[in-house]
Amino acid sequence: MSEQVVRESGAAWTVLRASWFFQNFSERFFLEPVPAGEIALPAGQTTEPFVDADDVADIAAEALTTGALDGRTLELTSPRLLTFGDVAGESPPRSGEMSAIVRFRRRSSCPLTRPQREIAPTEPGPKTQEHVMSTVSGVVLVVAIVAAGLIAGLFYSYAVSVMPGLARADDHTFVTAMREINIAIVNGWFLLTFLGAPLLAAAAVVLDLVAGGRGALPWLIAGFALLLAMIVISAVKNIPMNNALDRGTASLAELRGQFETSWVRWNLLRAFASTAGFACLLGGWLARGTG
Repeated sequence: MSEQVVRESGAAWTVLRASWFFQNFSERFFLEPVPAGEIALPAGQTTEPFVDADDVADIAAEALTTGALDGRTLELTSPRLLTFGDVAGESPPRSGEMSAIVRFRRRSSCPLTRPQREIAPTEPGPKTQEHVMSTVSGVVLVVAIVAAGLIAGLFYSYAVSVMPGLARADDHTFVTAMREINIAIVNGWFLLTFLGAPLLAAAAVVLDLVAGGRGALPWLIAGFALLLAMIVISAVKNIPMNNALDRGTASLAELRGQFETSWVRWNLLRAFASTAGFACLLGGWLARGTG
């Protein structure tokens, strides 16, 4: 009944079922009879897979600190079955006896050696699968946050330093510099963040759904939408203007006039969209921690 209550509580759980502890003879139930040299038990020839409480504690610590055993019921036993007489170092009682008097040699120690622990193999439970998916989702979200932060920083640097600096230059310097920048920026590192940020944000949304998370989902969807808007603005406005500037044959003054004001305005908008997308993904991460 108690195990069922735990399983249905909604919390992460691991059930440990242990047999007789060796420590029963040295710490609790038989602490007084053992020094007296005799314990009376209705044990007969019953055998038990005695375990060491320290081994049970090791497994409990692993369950509490790693989550790797979530959703599992573990039968903790010893590799050997021992009678109480075996544990006492005496011969077991005769067959058919209803009870056994286990005698301990005075001033001698019982052979209470630590057994190897044995974990009954069980299939990973749903909580374990959820833990794995939650971990994968968290890793993808962190990478998406980094990518979004980098691309937002790039467009921000255009808005506050590159374009204001080029605004002070003459027409020849402005057009030549922008043409060279537009060629140089088409590289793997730029594309990895430019395209990777919205793709990773989309993956974070899907993984969060699979992992059963809900608190972070609105933030992740908003982050993906904003990063997608950044892609659309670039594809519809900034990139066509880059191409027109590169292929233009008009005078430098005319090329600059057709390009500068409009390009700066749309870059500012995509800088805002990517920065807001980064903030939403970060909000999603924080919501995961408090959800």
